[in-house]
Amino acid sequence: MMNKNVLCFLLAAIMVMVATVGCDSKRERIKDTLTSMHSQQIVLPLDRMKCRYGSKDTIVNHSTVPKLRMVVYLDSAYCTPCALDRMRMWNGLITDAAEYKGELQYVFIAAPKPEQLVDNYFSIDYSQLDSPVYIDTAYAMRAANPGLPDGSEYHTFLIDVNGKVLFVGNPLGGEELKELYKKTVRSNIH
Repeated sequence: MMNKNVLCFLLAAIMVMVATVGCDSKRERIKDTLTSMHSQQIVLPLDRMKCRYGSKDTIVNHSTVPKLRMVVYLDSAYCTPCALDRMRMWNGLITDAAEYKGELQYVFIAAPKPEQLVDNYFSIDYSQLDSPVYIDTAYAMRAANPGLPDGSEYHTFLIDVNGKVLFVGNPLGGEELKELYKKTVRSNIH
C-alpha cells in the first residue's frame, strides 16, 4: 500500500502534467488559428448590410477605402445587444484615429439573431458609439469569410486595404495589447 503523502504527490504531479499538456495544446491551437487568419483575406461585404448611426439608418460612402480598417464583428452566436451596450468604450480609439486623416477606419458589424433585431437597434440607439454600425441580417460577413474562426476573441482584427489581417485582438483588453495595436497601426500607415 502506498503512503498517503506519496499518493498525493503523484496525483498532484499528474494534474500538473495534464494542465501543462492542456495549456500547450491550447497555445498551439491559438497559434494555428492566428496563423490561419494572417494567411487569409478578409472580405467586408458592407454593401449587403444595413447601416445605423445612433437612432437613424445611414449610408456610408465606400468610394475610397482607407489603408487600415479595424473590424469589430459581433457574431449571432453571442448576445449582440449586450456587446453593443459596451461599444462606447471604443470612442477614445475612434477619436485618436483622426490623426491618421481617414487612413484608419473602424467598422462595427453586428449579426444579430432574428429575435434580437429590435434589441439590437435599441442598443445601437443608446450605445453612444461615435461610429456607424452595420447590421448583418443576411449573415453576409460569415458567408464571405467561411474561414473566420468561431471564437469571439478572433472577431476583432485590423486589416489592410487588401483585406490582409495585420493584428488580431481587442486593444481595449489591456494596455500592452493597446500599445501593440497602436504600433501596428503606425507602422502600416506611415
